[in-house]
Amino acid sequence: MYTVTLTALNRMLRDYSYNGWGYATLPAGIGHIQEPCRIVLSIYQGEIKTCYIAGKDGQVLMTGKEAQGLIEQANPLSWSLKSYQDPETPAPSHPAIRSSSPDRTTRPIPALHLPSPSQARPQVPAMEPRVTRPLPAIRPPQATQIYPLRAREIPFTELSRWPRKWRQIYMLANGNMTIDKIATMLTLSPQDMRGILQTMISQGVIILRQSS
Repeated sequence: MYTVTLTALNRMLRDYSYNGWGYATLPAGIGHIQEPCRIVLSIYQGEIKTCYIAGKDGQVLMTGKEAQGLIEQANPLSWSLKSYQDPETPAPSHPAIRSSSPDRTTRPIPALHLPSPSQARPQVPAMEPRVTRPLPAIRPPQATQIYPLRAREIPFTELSRWPRKWRQIYMLANGNMTIDKIATMLTLSPQDMRGILQTMISQGVIILRQSS
């Protein structure tokens, strides 16, 4: 949860190249709003792609620049952020909003690394003809994946004093992306990534989750 103005939130999102949703409550009495309303932002690569204000019945009252202008009239709001499962996929628009062509940055598809001959599945030796039962399949062991995860929420005032790479790793550590994927997105070497993670883990802001 971050209690900041929309302008400050915009700066933070751009700094992190954040991908996700932003939510807040707009109090009554701002402009012609007569009751508390729901604010929803969709963010892709740090830019707000859609913004709308909806009433408690879900009806969209205002969208786009008009909605952002009204939000900017409010005092700092309490924003909650939710990351995408797949950072390559931009947020869908609200059904009531006619979407425009997004300025999507196309990233190169990572090369596929094929196993070397020494890593290939071992061949089952030929058996005598008298053996009629099928041999059990030989399954290679599954690799364990490591997923960084935020251990606690850090106030924006404290985050703003961190080095840029630290802030980016913290925002991307949502438990859905591996260490290697985050390092690739931030163009960090494995050594630099491990060094930063070790420090953040020792300070209690990042934990690691394993999955196989």
